[in-house]
Amino acid sequence: MSVQEDRRYRLQLQTGAGQALVWETNEDDPSSSLRVTFRIEKHIEPNPNPATISIYGLDLETAKRIQELRGMTVRLEAGYKERRTEIFVGQLYQGFTSREGNTWKTELRSLDGGTTWHTKRLALTVQTKTTLHDAIRTAIEQASGRDPQTGSKVRGTVIRILKDVPNIEFPDGLTMHGPLKDVLSKFCNGTSLGWSIQDDEIQIFAEGGDTGEEVVVLAGPKNDEDAGTGLIGSPGRSIETIGIFLKTSITFTALFDGRLRPGRRVKLESRTASGLYTIQRATFEGDTHGTPWYVQCQSYT
Repeated sequence: MSVQEDRRYRLQLQTGAGQALVWETNEDDPSSSLRVTFRIEKHIEPNPNPATISIYGLDLETAKRIQELRGMTVRLEAGYKERRTEIFVGQLYQGFTSREGNTWKTELRSLDGGTTWHTKRLALTVQTKTTLHDAIRTAIEQASGRDPQTGSKVRGTVIRILKDVPNIEFPDGLTMHGPLKDVLSKFCNGTSLGWSIQDDEIQIFAEGGDTGEEVVVLAGPKNDEDAGTGLIGSPGRSIETIGIFLKTSITFTALFDGRLRPGRRVKLESRTASGLYTIQRATFEGDTHGTPWYVQCQSYT
């Protein structure tokens, strides 16, 4: 079996309430599956993560329909026959089709938290005593969207991680007004907190800290018979200027794993880098019919 035949993907694009277009690996004949390429860039900054996903060989009717689905949810899983994980959830903001060689290429450009970032606004007053932790939770919950047809809450503007919040009280209540992103930034500024959006979910924890989730172990092979635990090649080191400071950048490449998000700690076991590192950036790149199929991460020491 070729390397490409071991790869697996599932791409879903919401078309309406409970309805979606789905493309995935043909288990009976993986090589016959539609070619899908993607590049997903994730970072720990408080703005959306971009994803570009391309599908080759769609019929023109479906391709045209995709162009009308702006704002709909895009969900991508990728990996291998024995392990496939979700690596992106976000909203489609642009879809278009062009001719490439002998086939049609349909490109989906998406942002995780795109709807939250651009449209969620607050006009809320809490009149009773509250804490900073509860104020943040209330702000995010109040910004949750609702399906215009059913009235039920829809995915987006949900809390993934909320930790390290200092014990601050507002005895007289407070008013939260304006875009959700500005309200969250105001809460975090001056309290040593940082926030970001990861796969349509908001995570908040101490600047320079981590999500507190279980550490992911990435080890290289110890010998010819050992497959290791997801690390590809050897980590690299370089010196970068961050603001006015010099920092050591650690970059490493791993097999697809949806857990490798910014803020997650990993334990590297390699001859060139060993120890605990917090992911600052993660780039997922893949081509079901080509060479790329990995996630590259960056951390700083």
